[in-house]
Amino acid sequence: MKKSLWLIIGLFFLIPALFSQEAPIQRKQGFQYLNTLISPYLKRRIFEGKNILFCSVFQLGWDSLKNELTKGPIELRGNPIANQMLNEELVGREGLSEEYYLAMSGYAQDRITEKVLRELKQKFNESPGIDLDLKRPQHILIYSFLSRNLDFLDEFEDLTQPIKFRGTALVKAFGIKKYAEELHREMAENVEIFDYKNDEHFIIRIRSKFDDDEIILAKFAPKKALFETLGYILEQIEKKVSAPLREGDTLQIPKLDFDIVDRFIEIEGRNLANRGLEDYFLDKAVQSVRLILGGKAPIEELEESAFEELDAGIKKKGNGLLKPRKLVFNDRFLICLKEQNARYPYLVIWVDNPELLLKTE
Repeated sequence: MKKSLWLIIGLFFLIPALFSQEAPIQRKQGFQYLNTLISPYLKRRIFEGKNILFCSVFQLGWDSLKNELTKGPIELRGNPIANQMLNEELVGREGLSEEYYLAMSGYAQDRITEKVLRELKQKFNESPGIDLDLKRPQHILIYSFLSRNLDFLDEFEDLTQPIKFRGTALVKAFGIKKYAEELHREMAENVEIFDYKNDEHFIIRIRSKFDDDEIILAKFAPKKALFETLGYILEQIEKKVSAPLREGDTLQIPKLDFDIVDRFIEIEGRNLANRGLEDYFLDKAVQSVRLILGGKAPIEELEESAFEELDAGIKKKGNGLLKPRKLVFNDRFLICLKEQNARYPYLVIWVDNPELLLKTE
């Protein structure tokens, strides 16, 4: 009787705890994102209302096929644009630590599917979430997988008020509600501000808890293409001196938490055109991207009276303080993730709608 009683009591406390936890993000296929273009290359035109997600890892899988099978540029029947762009090799293997990705390619007679499944399980304890089987011996698979959970050395505030992105969707956010040195000094040391013109045009760089990580976010009117927009951002960071956060500044960044697997149908279903390799057939070109970016838990806030004193000091004439900046990513913006010594980022996302952002309930 006593055992049954303790079991009931245990369940009474356990069940609410289980239901209070946030459900993990489910992997989605690319076609489920109606307004997000998932691209294997950087030179994509930016269209109003459309997100673009680029990951360099697929390029690594493409390059491995070039090195092992074609011994040079891969030529596909019809010469699609993606074929041409991937052969330009704008990104390289030096741009990302191997612990975060898997990039493989091969053909059925070499048992490539089994190799990918084994490596994915051993390295990440993951399954592909999509059919990777090949039908014939000379059918080719190119597979890429990236998983990043970006933590910060000093956690930012998990903001209780959501961001109203582009005036419509309410999305979860992290950052600094209002910068006060007493409370935020350590986390602010990881934030650099570049090219600030006004609250609608600025670039910030944040360091994660890993020394090699650079998280770059930029809010401004884009260039015509993703590659040009990214080039402008990297140029500003290289040639301009950064500025720190100052008293009263606000930093609000939407949270990202997604798990996407996609097939690049533009290059799938084509025979190779390389001489002597015409019987080889690119059956499946697959990319999977898992990303988590955001603050974890609220931190202890200052008393409201402290913020009132801060506001009064900012407004007071002759105190040398400048107008607070609102670094709020509530309109279209770019985020790129790169390692310090890499020429190009390994992940670039142009956010023009809330499909990839973590929405409130």
